[in-house]
Amino acid sequence: MRRQFRSLLGGIIRLGLMGVCLLFLAQAPTASADWAFRFVVYDGHLYRVTDTLVEPDRIGDRIGEVTRYSDREGTYAGNFSNTFPKGTPYFAIQEKDMRQAIAVRTDSGSYVECAYEGEYAGGKGTPMTALRERVRSHTGAWFGGAAGLLLLALAAAWLLARRSRGPGS
Repeated sequence: MRRQFRSLLGGIIRLGLMGVCLLFLAQAPTASADWAFRFVVYDGHLYRVTDTLVEPDRIGDRIGEVTRYSDREGTYAGNFSNTFPKGTPYFAIQEKDMRQAIAVRTDSGSYVECAYEGEYAGGKGTPMTALRERVRSHTGAWFGGAAGLLLLALAAAWLLARRSRGPGS
């Protein structure tokens, strides 16, 4: 019986260690590098941030916002930027097609023009891209969950071993 317990415990520990290793591999950092230029992505379209200010009376409807900031090169889903923080709003510019430019409100309250560069290479993102981003943004929860599952498995193995020995052991 003791041999079965050790075998079970060894299997649980190996499985837990494999899971933790897989989590580390899944969270391997991407190469950090400078982007070619400052930009925002809106609805699958890439816009280069310019130094041109847009007058407030030319600002149209709010069309979206930055949903993710990243200074690491990679392909991300959603409306993201390598310049502006999450939550920064995007606006249409009156009398300008969004295939020409959009405006972004800066921290100082001014509006900067972002010139249309074309379709974003990552598109609007695939379901797998969105899932990968969600996993990366919840790394702490994954590690906490993995540690909790490992502790639960060890407690279950301990209880099984105690039960298998009988009441007088």
